[in-house]
Amino acid sequence: MCGGRWRWCCWWVVVLAVPLLWWGLGLREVQVTAEPIPTAVAEDAPIEPNWARSQPLPAPLASAAVASVGVDVYLVGGQAGAGVSDTVYVYETRQRTWRTAAPKPTAVSEATAAQLLGIYVMGGRTATGQPTDVVELYSPTEDRWRTVARLPEPVAGGVALSDGRAIYLFGGWNGADYTDSAYSYDPATDAWSALPPLPEPRGYATGGVIAGQFYVVGGENEAGVLASCAVYDAENRVWGDCAAMSLARRGAGAAVVLGKLYVLGGTAEASYGEVYDPQKGLWQIINLPDLAAEGGEPVGWEALAVTNVEARIYLLGGRVGEGQFSAANLVYAPSVYQTFIPATLGGE
Repeated sequence: MCGGRWRWCCWWVVVLAVPLLWWGLGLREVQVTAEPIPTAVAEDAPIEPNWARSQPLPAPLASAAVASVGVDVYLVGGQAGAGVSDTVYVYETRQRTWRTAAPKPTAVSEATAAQLLGIYVMGGRTATGQPTDVVELYSPTEDRWRTVARLPEPVAGGVALSDGRAIYLFGGWNGADYTDSAYSYDPATDAWSALPPLPEPRGYATGGVIAGQFYVVGGENEAGVLASCAVYDAENRVWGDCAAMSLARRGAGAAVVLGKLYVLGGTAEASYGEVYDPQKGLWQIINLPDLAAEGGEPVGWEALAVTNVEARIYLLGGRVGEGQFSAANLVYAPSVYQTFIPATLGGE
């Protein structure tokens, strides 16, 4: 076969085959003997379908303001065993590690935050227990705080939402009453403007922005804890109604993912969450894991921080059971196509 003029052909086959064989064997050897790359923490631990438990907070914390920037989650202030906090915790979701950032100049709990070229943290209660009108802006790139225009009135437990152009603040508690006030903030002029008031006063509500519409749900006022939903059309400056949740909730958290509003936690009875589809005008139930009960009877969860990074929703800290502070970090990953139990079944 390799005689005569075919001899050169065979030599070329050998010349080419040996390095290729050597490279293939070497590659296998590297794969077998290579040391694994160390990781900072373990992978998120699955709890049940769509749920996982991730790296706990550095310390138990409730009533913190929360915002996400890129793939990082920022928890600002809040209340812990030592009192009102000025600490800023940053959760790096890719590495699953916590770090601290520059502390907030004014320590607050029950503040609210929105992201718009930085993190605006509005109002909240100071160590005196009274609401403040202070607004402070944090720059993640500079790790620095500065003060911007104060709120038109002191408020704690408001809802801050951003549409990418301005910040909107709805409701809250002003130290004497629950308020129906609504304001917008223009970062270009550093000024607040009054908007048409909420249909009813409410504090400690939650909400989100979907297709330019601002949804404000739950909370409480002098009449008690609320399940109602109100939606604000910023273009036409009018309020409208939206379907009420199946359960009244105070101190819940919310995130918008795939055009739906996910409301989680709030009140001791909230052992399930709810998701609102604005196209259908319906709420549906989300089964929760047993939260911080760790295998015991399901407990409610309030004053938690809720935000999303891409399509993953993070539920952080809060109070569980009889008001115990939590360091929980739960992650919910909604499926693109899900079958929910209708809310009319009441969580059964």
